[in-house]
Amino acid sequence: MFAVVHDPGSLWRACREISDFLALRHRRSGDPFCEPLMGVWIDPDTTPQATARLHEEAPPAFGRLGVMTQSISLGAIWTLCCQMGAPACRVSLIDGLIEVSSSNLAAARFVPVFRSDLSSAQIDLEMRQLHQRAPDLVASPVYQDRDTGRIVLPADYAS
Repeated sequence: MFAVVHDPGSLWRACREISDFLALRHRRSGDPFCEPLMGVWIDPDTTPQATARLHEEAPPAFGRLGVMTQSISLGAIWTLCCQMGAPACRVSLIDGLIEVSSSNLAAARFVPVFRSDLSSAQIDLEMRQLHQRAPDLVASPVYQDRDTGRIVLPADYAS
């Protein structure tokens, strides 16, 4: 699962609303842990319509991520995309997002989201891989509470 934030100025709002949605979905599922969110793609040029079309027109990089099963959007602010199948791979995700984005990636950023119980060694390894793949696009990571699904944004994401 990943999210696309279409309005960079609404990252806080989007993460709060996505967190609320994930928490509700988690409570209804009865699973012990919440479904992990792989990352947030911030790009004003990737429209909600383009994100929704990933079901039918997924780029080759998305094939390694499994089948896109649904997308949930809130206007032009954010879209949450759910997939099932292959294990989560943030490098493949960023490759796919670059493929579906406009040619101008100057305003785009990828915020990796890691479950709060993941080891710092695993996070460091994945962050190095992401920085090798797209050094100018990868932002500081944020964390998702594994029990509730809530996304925790640090203060430096306030702007």
